[in-house]
Amino acid sequence: MENFYFLKKKELSKLNAKERREYISTQKRYSKFQIAINTGMLKLHPDKSEFNPSGHRSDFHYLWEVYSRVKNKNNNLKIKEEEKVSREERITASEPSSSDLGGRLKKLRQMYKDGILSKVEFEKAKNKLLK
Repeated sequence: MENFYFLKKKELSKLNAKERREYISTQKRYSKFQIAINTGMLKLHPDKSEFNPSGHRSDFHYLWEVYSRVKNKNNNLKIKEEEKVSREERITASEPSSSDLGGRLKKLRQMYKDGILSKVEFEKAKNKLLK
């Protein structure tokens, strides 16, 4: 089994209360035996009779699943923000000169038709041009 980092307080706040309690109790149960396993000292652990290898494995998989889900959610939010910025940069970069209002509107319309802009983004950019 590989080691991984546990969720930090800020990341735990993204879970609902029930998920947070479950995650923390599973983390404690997992951590209780992990050091003893890594050092080969499980036989000397005071609570060794409570150790269940399959339960320990399932705790690991649960912790890893929740950790991955929260981390991926963070990454997805970052990616969406980057895509939004990129889209806005493309709109600005692809604009004809400011004196050519008709050309700029045509370019916006074409970007909307090509699926580069959503209806809301198109309307927002169009209104900005017309002001």
